[in-house]
Amino acid sequence: MAKNKKHNICTVTTKTSSAIERNQKSLLRFLKNIPIFSCLPFPVLYKVVPRFKRTSFKKGEIVIREGDLADCIYIIESGMIGLYSDRMSHNRPFTTLMRGHFLGEMGLLSGEPRNCTARVLVDSILYYLDREEFEDLLNSYPEIGLYLSRLYARRLSGTVNNPSAVSGPSTSKTTGTFRKAERAKIGLALGAGSAREFAHLGVIEILEAAGIELDMIAGSSIGALVGCIYSHTGSIERTKELIFNALPTRLKAQRRLFDYTLPVTGIIKGENILRLLRKALGNASFEDLLIPTYVVAVDLLEGEEVVIEKGDVCEAIRASISIPGIIRPYRLNGRWFVDGGLLHPVPVDIFVRKGADFIIGVCVQEAAQYSVKNPFNTPGIKDVLLKTINILHSHATGSCIKRADVIIYPDVSGYAWNDFHRGKELARAGREACLKHIDEIKRTVSSLRGMS
Repeated sequence: MAKNKKHNICTVTTKTSSAIERNQKSLLRFLKNIPIFSCLPFPVLYKVVPRFKRTSFKKGEIVIREGDLADCIYIIESGMIGLYSDRMSHNRPFTTLMRGHFLGEMGLLSGEPRNCTARVLVDSILYYLDREEFEDLLNSYPEIGLYLSRLYARRLSGTVNNPSAVSGPSTSKTTGTFRKAERAKIGLALGAGSAREFAHLGVIEILEAAGIELDMIAGSSIGALVGCIYSHTGSIERTKELIFNALPTRLKAQRRLFDYTLPVTGIIKGENILRLLRKALGNASFEDLLIPTYVVAVDLLEGEEVVIEKGDVCEAIRASISIPGIIRPYRLNGRWFVDGGLLHPVPVDIFVRKGADFIIGVCVQEAAQYSVKNPFNTPGIKDVLLKTINILHSHATGSCIKRADVIIYPDVSGYAWNDFHRGKELARAGREACLKHIDEIKRTVSSLRGMS
């Protein structure tokens, strides 16, 4: 193996103050998505940011070496790092780490030598804190120590698959375990249903609280929005905060979402929706998401399902939520896309192709009620379009869910397609529905993953 490389620190002494501020804001957003720091509010994180130093490593270089004394903790911004142990094969890493994972903290906490070697597999950029800075953080912000204590308590109890010296992004704020490729994979399919899809938030909240770590998420329409924001933040609390704060009342929700236009291809342009997505996700790509996530849309001209898993996340979501006749179709990569729920309202089949071992589906279709409010009045164009789509969704759902292991049905009766301001109520419906299945899910996942 190569010798340890000295830190190639990226200094900022020649940069302008505005450039430094941009870098710090970028690091701030990055740290907020790392479980060990996600528990800290932004004002506190802003004070933490200047403590970090940035360094780079080339493929083949050693970041930490087994047996060396621990002197810092690393967080991976980009690239890939493999972990090796003298007690295992020298030629193959026993696990690989990517963006958002952190390593080296166990040696700092225990005072013991490093228990594995970390070698760069793909050129990598890392942030790091030296021992003194890390210890000062622990003393200043007990939340970090609480997070780590929970993590190691789970390791000692045997509920973490690999008790190595590293941890990384997770679907829970209180778990920092990384995924092993060979373990059973859990997929969550979030179904279509307009505003009613905010019930997905409550389902994820219960799964996270129960320690169910998801390996992949798929979503149609607003289900894609919920899934992508959650995969980007790694925290259900942060996800709810972003959504609820953006749409607090009916009036604000309508103003922020609906930019009405002449009904040529849709009565809503969708530009406001894309702007809101940018506020939540920035210019995130699918490679930036902490959990592999798949967005389902329908190619309008070909009439076929398209699974989007690369490129710009916001554009993928915008394509998936294009309700025909309501929200304009969206052009992406030379194709016109509409609502992903038209063909597969609950995108379960994706996980079959991706090799999931256990599939959880969430269906938020309202019970089939196709009459208009007043049967003696002629229904308007919006009523006709939405009821037609509801009928299509309801009939397509039956074939979609057959391959799921568990289907959760939140009670969303009484909620309209545009009740986006009622997210908290819908999340509660999701929690109540998921609680009915959580014991079954925990038993199955425990059996599949060999937990005690």
